Amino acid sequence: MLKLFEPEGYKALTAAEKSKICNGCGSKNSISGLFTPSTLYGLSIERSCNIHDWQYSQPYPKTVVEKEAADRIFLNNMNRQIEAASKWLRWLRKRRALKYYFAVKWFGSTAFWDKK
Repeated sequence: MLKLFEPEGYKALTAAEKSKICNGCGSKNSISGLFTPSTLYGLSIERSCNIHDWQYSQPYPKTVVEKEAADRIFLNNMNRQIEAASKWLRWLRKRRALKYYFAVKWFGSTAFWDKK
């Protein structure tokens, strides 16, 4: 299995706990969750999105620096998945991954600060 960066707390979650927190790509509590695909030109990036969801959901005090770190981990994990897949669509997938990254960087603050 492809090695992604997974924090220890995420690794320890049961399937039931993951389903309460994680929903793939897009915000769980907004319309974007209904319309944001968890694939990049056929490549599933659901694991990367779920790890990012978990990082945003942590209740202990967070800072903008920690949000930025979670967003960079998200981009890094997507790029790992892209690099491990076929090279034929790599440049298109990397371009789309950057769009996902900038979407959470610029518009993810509401989801990040929710319940903190």
